[in-house]
Amino acid sequence: MRKTYTHIIVIITLVLIVASCKVAFVGGSKGENLRPGKLYKKLIENEFEY
Repeated sequence: MRKTYTHIIVIITLVLIVASCKVAFVGGSKGENLRPGKLYKKLIENEFEY
């Protein structure tokens, strides 16, 4: 019985580790490459003004 709980805890831990290691892409697709000029332009457009 105790071995079963240990196995379940190990499996849940492994699933959480694998799920947390995925790559997140924010504001673009996976294959999108931005040139420095375009990147700078987007930076200036989205900068925070005090």
